[in-house]
Amino acid sequence: MLDFIDASGAEVMEKNYRLLKNYNFHYCVRNSIETGSARVHKPFTKGFTAAVCKSNLIVNSGVDDAIEFLTENYPYMVNSINEREVIEVMQKASSTFGKRDWNNARRIMEKVAERISSKAIAEQLAAVLIRLGH
Repeated sequence: MLDFIDASGAEVMEKNYRLLKNYNFHYCVRNSIETGSARVHKPFTKGFTAAVCKSNLIVNSGVDDAIEFLTENYPYMVNSINEREVIEVMQKASSTFGKRDWNNARRIMEKVAERISSKAIAEQLAAVLIRLGH
């Protein structure tokens, strides 16, 4: 089953974001954003959200930080935003649910959740402050 959750604005998203925990697979495929001669970089928020929701996700390798957090071996990574490739990976996710690829992806997503946990962020901040001599 495929659902779309309205995230068209802050007010709507605030109302709907709690629904995300009800899904075991999230979608994070997007074009890179160009403004004039500069490329806009966006945080890997959808990936972080999926990790905290204990969900896997489909993501394209061009999404900022996707490879950094998931590695090139993540089983539901697409190399483009080509519709056929995206659909193939979605079908793979469906056919591998609960199997080796699915469980490998879950372990990767668990590592992402650990890496962005409050404790991990606090430890990173403390390490920076120590390096700065504070």
